[in-house]
Amino acid sequence: MSNEPSLSAQLLYAPNVQHNNLTLTSIKFISAVFAGAVAGILGLTNCAGFGLFAVAMLWAAFCVYVVCCKGKPGRYMASSVSAKGVNGGGRGIMELLNPGSDNAFTFVLVWTLFYGIVHVYD
Repeated sequence: MSNEPSLSAQLLYAPNVQHNNLTLTSIKFISAVFAGAVAGILGLTNCAGFGLFAVAMLWAAFCVYVVCCKGKPGRYMASSVSAKGVNGGGRGIMELLNPGSDNAFTFVLVWTLFYGIVHVYD
């Protein structure tokens, strides 16, 4: 048993993976902000607003999956590497689908801000 990293882990260049994670975080953040603004302007409340957040996060994940990852997120996400190698099975999908708690809080903040601005006299 050696301390050498596995061959599949050596295929990923750490600065590129870090850049990919930063880009994914930025895309999710911007999606949460726009979804919050739309929910506030439309006057959505309760489950309808959170449903819009879920749809926006799924749409953002789908767009990243198709456009940025070209259908192979396992080649671009660090935690998707396993002993079987890079891009095996459905690896990398969870990194795309996880909205993150920061983005959920951002959504609620922007949602209430725009709801308060637009519907102040309702």
